Amino acid sequence: WTALPINPAFPTNGLPDEYNGMWCMNNSGDKYVVMHIDENYVSYPYTYTVDNGFQALPCTPYPGGGRGNAISDDGNIIAGFVVTESGFWAPAFWNNYQLHAMNDLSGEATAVSANGRYVAGYAEAIPATQAFVYDRVTETTFYVPDMSGSADGLHATCVTNDAQVSASAPCTKAYLASIIAEPMLEFRISLMRFCSRKRTDMISSRFGRASTTLLISLSSSRYLMER
Repeated sequence: WTALPINPAFPTNGLPDEYNGMWCMNNSGDKYVVMHIDENYVSYPYTYTVDNGFQALPCTPYPGGGRGNAISDDGNIIAGFVVTESGFWAPAFWNNYQLHAMNDLSGEATAVSANGRYVAGYAEAIPATQAFVYDRVTETTFYVPDMSGSADGLHATCVTNDAQVSASAPCTKAYLASIIAEPMLEFRISLMRFCSRKRTDMISSRFGRASTTLLISLSSSRYLMER
């Protein structure tokens, strides 16, 4: 293990146990996303590289700071959240250090595809949390249909370059959803499911059988379920 150096912006820290908390790194292992927390529990996200040192991920105008959870292969797209004035988390991503906050949602972005196109996460909603995927190219947000039956809803945990999404229903079930663009703005979603008594990391090889396939037509908003 190698410890990162001290961030000059934080020569001391009110919460030493949280100093330089690292949340992710890119595929080449040369860019890291870290977070500092001050004595007022405001979080400050940064990136770190050997060449450029610590660089702040701006959270203005959100006073509660934020955090980066995931990073694209090239290190340009970072997914996470910012803390609003009311104290709620809003999903967000940074594109070359430019903040894009989804402040119409309450939740966080927990994943980004390797190519940086798709940002995934969860949005708190009534009656249950919804897993979402945001396409940066089309600037469109899609929601993964929740068939888990869990009162807690779904949290997206990973997303691939072709928008395959893994999602978890906390403490109960896990899903693998494949959202693949098709002609006429139709998206086919294949859901695979297994049950677990505890929260489990998403490993694609563990999904053994397909249980449901959905065909969603964005033009008509109708759902066709195939078993």
